[in-house]
Amino acid sequence: MILILVLASTPGFPKIPQNEDDEGSIPSIEASTYPVKVLARSNSNRIYLFDDPLSKSPFIGHLILLKNDTQAPVMALRIVKIYPELKRFAAKYLKSYGGTELLNENQTFTAVEKVMDLVSPPTPSIDQNELKEIEEERASLIQKPGSPALETSQPPPPPPVEEPPPPPPPAPPGEEPPLTSQKSDEKEVDGEDLEDENVDSETNSPSVVEIRNLDKYSFWLSAGLGAIISPNPANLTQAQYLSAGNVRFGVTIAHEVFFHRSSLQDSLVAELGVFGYKVIAPAGDTYTQVAAVPTLRYNLTFGEHLSLFAYAGMTRSFVVAAANATAATYNALNSSFPALGAGLLFQIGPGWYTRLDGGIESIALNLLLRF
Repeated sequence: MILILVLASTPGFPKIPQNEDDEGSIPSIEASTYPVKVLARSNSNRIYLFDDPLSKSPFIGHLILLKNDTQAPVMALRIVKIYPELKRFAAKYLKSYGGTELLNENQTFTAVEKVMDLVSPPTPSIDQNELKEIEEERASLIQKPGSPALETSQPPPPPPVEEPPPPPPPAPPGEEPPLTSQKSDEKEVDGEDLEDENVDSETNSPSVVEIRNLDKYSFWLSAGLGAIISPNPANLTQAQYLSAGNVRFGVTIAHEVFFHRSSLQDSLVAELGVFGYKVIAPAGDTYTQVAAVPTLRYNLTFGEHLSLFAYAGMTRSFVVAAANATAATYNALNSSFPALGAGLLFQIGPGWYTRLDGGIESIALNLLLRF
């Protein structure tokens, strides 16, 4: 009942009878309930973009009522466009409740969508009288020749039709025109609601900006050259940087962690890098090494071409081959170092990027493929 009363006060909902000529009560409705999340709003604060995680795909033109965690009504809106492939839809503001003026990004609500009226609104008695008048005086227009006369005492209810109110009579000279009735004012407001100032007259679509996913891929594969940290065989208490080739593979584990805007989005990636290099000691002993670098990387994507990132993890080096090795050097080269750094990505083609890494454990220039 609370839902019906709230929706009944929303523009476009059938009016509740207000006088003795309007018979009947508030019509029962069929409603659908599902969770939604606010993704964006237009500059005029009249159009909102919602995430529809259950893929309910509401119908264009339907009314929805948003409720908060305490099931209190927050805002009524009308669906203006759906994006079924993205599980999203856009809706236009109609009325707010409880002092709520704006919805903020990432807020979650319960949406109650009005699907249909379960019963047709009753025909007011004044309309029944006029219908009876037509049936009695112009019976030849609505019955077949030779058929019995219509029973006009209880005429069948026609489909509900809202007739426009008659125009006010012209005012005598020197007097102000009479004020229109409250019902007429309500009709004008409803008409304004249907003329959405945020709808493009050429495309007949709302001017809400559809937010595209800037990070469309989930896998990262890169290869390149650089340098990696390693103990110095000449002085095992010190470190040195040696030339190395590297291959990295990453998987995106989270999209839109903190940001979901048209020009700023973020993601979280789990990545494993493998470096190969050789260590030559002054005494002539040589060591072939492989270093594994598991990291967790956080990306910030600015538009379609530029991304910045920071990462943290560890570096574990292993000696895979040695010649004339000494025990002290061999043990020192099987070591671990922290991995911490930052870098940038720049797109050079569809799915292809240049990647620059700089950290305390390594520096590298790579070619990156996204897929």
